[in-house]
Amino acid sequence: TIRIHDVIRDFAHWLTSTGENRFMVKDTLKEWPHMDESYTAIALWNCSSIIKNFPDKVEFSKLKTLFLVGERKRKRDDFLVVFGTFFEEMKALQVLLLQRVSFSLKGLPSLPNLKTLWCYNCMLKNFSSSLTNMRSLEILSLTGTEIDNVVEIAEELPNMVSRHIIPKYFYYSPTDEGINFPPGLVSRLTSLEELHVVPKINLNLLELKSLSRLTALSLRLSTNQIPLEDFVLPKLQRYSIVVGENYRFNREAFRRLDIQDFSSSLSAFNNLFCNVEELNLRNVGGQKNIVPSIDEMGVNELTSLQLKSCNDMEFLIDTKNDQGSTVAFSNLVELNIESMVSLKGLCYGVSPTRFLQNLKQLIIKDCEELEVIFQIDKLSEKMKRQTPLLSNLTILSLHSLPKLKRIWEVKPSHRAIASLQSLKVVSIESCDNLKTIFSPCLALSMLHLQELDIRYIDRLEQVIGFGEEDEIIENDSPLCCWPKLRILRIEVCPNLKYVCANTWTQGLQSLESVYIRGCSQLIQVFNMEQNKHGQDIVLPELGSQDLVLSNVGNSRQLCNIYVPVLNEGYIVVGNHEEVFQVQGGYSFSSIRSFLLANLFEVRVIWNDFAQVVTLENLTTLTLKDCKKLRYIFSPMMARILSHLKDLFIEECEEIERLILAKDQVSSSSSNCDTSLQPMSFPNLTRITVTNCKNLNSLFPFGFVPVLPKLETLIVIRNSKLEQVFELEDEVEVVPAKEMKFDKLNFLLLEELPGLIHFCPKGYHSVFPAMIRLQVRDCPKLTTGFFIDSQEFVHFKTKVYILQPFNPTLFYVIIIITTQGITCKIFN
Repeated sequence: TIRIHDVIRDFAHWLTSTGENRFMVKDTLKEWPHMDESYTAIALWNCSSIIKNFPDKVEFSKLKTLFLVGERKRKRDDFLVVFGTFFEEMKALQVLLLQRVSFSLKGLPSLPNLKTLWCYNCMLKNFSSSLTNMRSLEILSLTGTEIDNVVEIAEELPNMVSRHIIPKYFYYSPTDEGINFPPGLVSRLTSLEELHVVPKINLNLLELKSLSRLTALSLRLSTNQIPLEDFVLPKLQRYSIVVGENYRFNREAFRRLDIQDFSSSLSAFNNLFCNVEELNLRNVGGQKNIVPSIDEMGVNELTSLQLKSCNDMEFLIDTKNDQGSTVAFSNLVELNIESMVSLKGLCYGVSPTRFLQNLKQLIIKDCEELEVIFQIDKLSEKMKRQTPLLSNLTILSLHSLPKLKRIWEVKPSHRAIASLQSLKVVSIESCDNLKTIFSPCLALSMLHLQELDIRYIDRLEQVIGFGEEDEIIENDSPLCCWPKLRILRIEVCPNLKYVCANTWTQGLQSLESVYIRGCSQLIQVFNMEQNKHGQDIVLPELGSQDLVLSNVGNSRQLCNIYVPVLNEGYIVVGNHEEVFQVQGGYSFSSIRSFLLANLFEVRVIWNDFAQVVTLENLTTLTLKDCKKLRYIFSPMMARILSHLKDLFIEECEEIERLILAKDQVSSSSSNCDTSLQPMSFPNLTRITVTNCKNLNSLFPFGFVPVLPKLETLIVIRNSKLEQVFELEDEVEVVPAKEMKFDKLNFLLLEELPGLIHFCPKGYHSVFPAMIRLQVRDCPKLTTGFFIDSQEFVHFKTKVYILQPFNPTLFYVIIIITTQGITCKIFN
């Protein structure tokens, strides 16, 4: 096969090997390659620090470009060492890139035509003397490079360098004390076009006035370096300026301004606000808004805005004296607001033209006075004709806004001006005054919503606020709500009654995970009855891989679904006597994890509905604090859970059996003979049963292995448990019949005062893989333990390992490891 990049590479090799220019590119060099002096460009990547035959001097009279890169090393002392004589015969060299290279003490020789020198992560000594030999140098970059005396280098620059890039990172000073330039040095660099100094610098900003050619600037300054009066930074094409102690370098920002702990006038930055792309203000005082206080033109080049602890700021924009002519924040993509104690909203007055038209991410947290985020009272004629507000928003995160009453306040006549058509992720937490999240109109526009996470909102009653608007959009076609929703998570909303109560909702085809906890007043999650058009609302495949219900109160139903497969099919999920009630054909084939917790009314998880519903891919089932639950599996349901791996049961006080006895199964619950199929959980690996005080036994035992892959069995504080495995009624006791658990390596039986048998009487169990066996406080246990010649552990009745000790006072732990077998008896 021929790949396109191979064709391009071969063509490039051919092109660069013809005419006057000849190129060579080598990678991972262990030995110096043979080369003649005709090459004009050479790139040698990842050269070994112990490369064989590395020459002290080479003759490349035509070489114009050289890239020499050493292999990656943790220590600088292991870098590739290059002597200055290596470059002596490269008089035509114009571009030199060195990376992970260490120079000898003599430095670089005379390179009269060198225009660009970029040393990245190198070690240079006596480098200042080398600069005198580079009279044509235009670009100097010493990025991440250790040098012996930066001041001497800087003093060589005047009248020689037109572009000057000083190291972005310095390693010469472990305390990072910065650079101390002699006064007046920078002002003498009159040809300078770019100045980038990332470590702290003692530069007097007034010296920049002498740099008439300066177009790009990177500086890290302290607040006392900003002149208080009559100083304005020059207009720049590119810049990254940080004022303050906390430094965060963003390589992607083209024009970036970061100001911290600043309470004076921002007038020094006036020439930068007009084209700034990333603006970060932290603990900046004296500004009530961004527009017009900071920039009257609307900061329309701004793409990222971060505001934190600007305690005087009330709005992003104040248009009370404007009639809609302002264009503001039109290119803003990311907006992060945090700890703004005076913030009241985003816009005060008429919303400007193209306001937040390109906003994709909005994060607001810890703003204690904020009551409404998006408030649209008046619209200019231009705004009525523009792209809907928030139509590009994809991420919305609101945290710790104690006075927030509404996220959006839109008059009925202005509904069409706002749309959440691109919204994918919503996270809302600790906004205690919210009663609803979305209006019906906005909810209908959210066709791409994928994740909805709502937590700790005390007054929340409905996620979609029906009843707040008098009119609902009329449409001849059935309405669709959240067809791409994958994850629904709601935690600790004690007054929540409905997620979606109206009957016009349709969708949820993509739902993968439902997690609901601490919603004691919850009545319903989704109502999926017929809509007002008389059509069935179809949920063709729940698709949920995780279904978690915890402490959802006395709700009548969590999900009411009519499934028209058999015209009468439906499922009801809720905290009443039955969790699932199913009629008609339906599949839960995508559910993998299922948790029920704090459902105090539940008596039955599911009826025997194996003929009409499948849970074929369920792997984890967790039950906790379901106080009235009587059993977990019907015989038929037990037979179809072939992929179940983990079973965890805790504090289910009324449960008597894990699997309902056959004589308790009603004849109408199943249309097939359950006895025709053997009882087995072929993939069950871990079982934990704790604090189920009425449990009598765990599993019935028939002619086939019940748990062939069981590895861990933990049974603790089940006071009425008499036997772990019991015989099915039709199974006859076979003397010395063996129960073999090939995979079981950890068995814990603890505080089981009623336990008599581990396995049915007359049987004994074998555990070839046992590593840890722990038995404690089981005074009635008649099953003993012994180890055979193959070091297999056996359980057998009428062997008392604790004899002659009183079994009520002592317990035994047997631990089998590769080093041997240990038996410990404890009081």
